[in-house]
Amino acid sequence: MMEEKSIAVLHVCSISPTMGQSGYEIRVIEETHLLKEKGIKVIILCFIRRNQLFSLSRLFKLYHQLRKMSGAIVYIVPTSNFFDLQISPCGDKWISRAIIFISKFHRVKIIHGQALYSTMHILRIRQKLNAKVVFEVHGASPEETEMSGGHPNRIKKLEEWEKEAFRSADHFNFVSYKMRDYFQKKYSLNFINYSIIPCCVHTEKFVMVWNEREQKRHELGLNDKIVIAYLGTLTVWQWPEAMFTLFEQIHKKRKDTFFYLLVPGSDHDKALELIHKHNISDDSYRLEEVPHDKVGAFLGIADIGLLLRKQHPVNYVASPTKFGEYLAAGVPVIVTDEIGDTSAIIDKNKVGIVINVDNEGVSEENLNRLIDFIDKLKIDRNEFAHRCKQTAESELDWNVWGQKLIDAYHNILS
Repeated sequence: MMEEKSIAVLHVCSISPTMGQSGYEIRVIEETHLLKEKGIKVIILCFIRRNQLFSLSRLFKLYHQLRKMSGAIVYIVPTSNFFDLQISPCGDKWISRAIIFISKFHRVKIIHGQALYSTMHILRIRQKLNAKVVFEVHGASPEETEMSGGHPNRIKKLEEWEKEAFRSADHFNFVSYKMRDYFQKKYSLNFINYSIIPCCVHTEKFVMVWNEREQKRHELGLNDKIVIAYLGTLTVWQWPEAMFTLFEQIHKKRKDTFFYLLVPGSDHDKALELIHKHNISDDSYRLEEVPHDKVGAFLGIADIGLLLRKQHPVNYVASPTKFGEYLAAGVPVIVTDEIGDTSAIIDKNKVGIVINVDNEGVSEENLNRLIDFIDKLKIDRNEFAHRCKQTAESELDWNVWGQKLIDAYHNILS
């Protein structure tokens, strides 16, 4: 078998210069960082929108952030056409030239498309490339576009691209078993060359000893509180309306509950609007932005994490990064059913509770189940934390799943 250090892999992606906390960005960075640590030669080709290129200083900041966080060789190319569906079947000239030049310069053996757009740009020029193509399936792109109110013509074109990608790429990375099953059924395919690699975490970054946790809770005045946390953005598929409604319901029953919102600054206005709509008092919540690489130092003060999604194909195939982050921090999770493989992990390891919810909240029966769960959690908080951390280490740690990706690379080349 060839030495891992001899494999050069090009990851093609598109990341905003503002570097938010989207699951896509986190996945790209964590995955490439792990591969670099394992001895793979990793090159990142990051395309950014020209209209986001506000200054050279912003460009250099993104470059240094990607270099520091991934450890990879980084190229950044501005373009206006990365998300253009009217692109020629031969590909966009500047995007194609960048991929071809970097692939040949670094003698790349595998080109790894991060999500559908990246993969399609690669596949359009694959005849000019001496490399295998991996399609990293981050989600159901046509369904995401539909959920966000996209034009029917765009949705149709994305389905054509998606079908072509599944028929043309050499290997597929799915983030959940449900994702694999969904696409097999959707396109009447039987995948052979694939890996299941969930959105994982580096669990060591979320270690918080119990005394440190208690000290931080004391500093924030949370000693006697049940802290319910939410980590992430407030985009439509995160179902913020249901989340705030649920907290309002719980808080009416348990006045000792506290809502801890770790949300990007760009979503703070939306969060405050929902806080006021649901009559959440100033002493019952905390809203702040924490850089993703610092989340582990804050999340562990929580008692419960929220992960609510509507029943929709976008969520059915998902593997939310925040699920592993909650568990790694020792925080059990309240989830809705049909979010990738999360319900199965919770049922198997007893690290949370699965509920039914809508925009109006939960039924009286489900609310009583939640209150009972909170009561048990308060008694056995330490035991819950132990189970959560063990589950994260065994089922959602990059050190476990990263080797599977490296093995897949070897299999592709052999």
